[in-house]
Amino acid sequence: MEKFLGIVGGLGSLASSHLYDLIIHKTLVKCDQDHIDMVIFNHASIPDRTSFILGKSDQSPLPELKKDVEMLSL
Repeated sequence: MEKFLGIVGGLGSLASSHLYDLIIHKTLVKCDQDHIDMVIFNHASIPDRTSFILGKSDQSPLPELKKDVEMLSL
């Protein structure tokens, strides 16, 4: 797989699932092999970003998100 779409998910696992479903259904293909190659990294244990943004937590999700992006870019 030379090129693929990498998605960092798990920031709402249902949202990741919904995005995957949308991509599958909105991609015009003639057969299964025509779909976009994808990797969805469902990292559900990332610290809650909403709590961090609202100042309810001092645990930033950014370090974990950066690690995930690095792993997808290997």
